[in-house]
Amino acid sequence: MKNDSCVVLLNSAIAKIYSFDKKEKKLTLLSEEVHPSSAAKDYDLVSDELGNYQKTNSYNQGTYSPNKTPKEIEAEKFASILADLIEEKSSKFKGLYIFSPAKFGHLLSTKLNKSVIDKIISLEHKDYTKLHHDDLEEKIIPFLIYPGNKSNKI
Repeated sequence: MKNDSCVVLLNSAIAKIYSFDKKEKKLTLLSEEVHPSSAAKDYDLVSDELGNYQKTNSYNQGTYSPNKTPKEIEAEKFASILADLIEEKSSKFKGLYIFSPAKFGHLLSTKLNKSVIDKIISLEHKDYTKLHHDDLEEKIIPFLIYPGNKSNKI
């Protein structure tokens, strides 16, 4: 398996991890993670608790407001979970391809450790999580075999 590559397709609510056998030109699903809280509406995620107290001036007047939206908090939690999962799965592979929307890809890259970052062959800003397996293979296998000049590194 050390000759294969690890392919990760993700967004803020779904992650699919595949192994890619370059000789057989085949993707094999290893793991799928779903984080329903990231797909939930803000009003389903909030509570009636007060946010952080921010003092606005020297007259002791301030406001309570959260530093991040509930969706951003859930996306960060999922990114941390995925960083650990990717580290575990990618240890068996020599290379790593990540396909993710730009915003979530950047968030994930802040959670990955150096050993994982060093394995990244390409980080593409595309969301392929909703594609059927056959369509997915048709779309990305040519890229995985001949990445050309389109690769982005973290």
